[in-house]
Amino acid sequence: MYKILISKDNKPYWIFVASNGKIIANSETFNSREACISGIRSSKNSLTMFHFEIYISTDSKYYFVQKANNYEILCKSEMYETKQMCLHGIEVMQNLCPSALIV
Repeated sequence: MYKILISKDNKPYWIFVASNGKIIANSETFNSREACISGIRSSKNSLTMFHFEIYISTDSKYYFVQKANNYEILCKSEMYETKQMCLHGIEVMQNLCPSALIV
């Protein structure tokens, strides 16, 4: 599910939550709720491996970013211990995003 939250500076952003309640990824903040919902729509339409890039953090953990067709970053994942776990996080998004509710 996509869940819209409000940041400390009163701007909307979204998180993607798996069916087990684990947060998979979170977006940047937006200037309006409508822009946030537009970002979610872009995320739902950007689910091929072309749209995901995997990185390694300075503390050797893996994470992914999801990019739109225009290469703008849509969201950044949580940190994963292994590349396989990171790839699984991408699979979860690919499988659940198309039918995910927005709350």
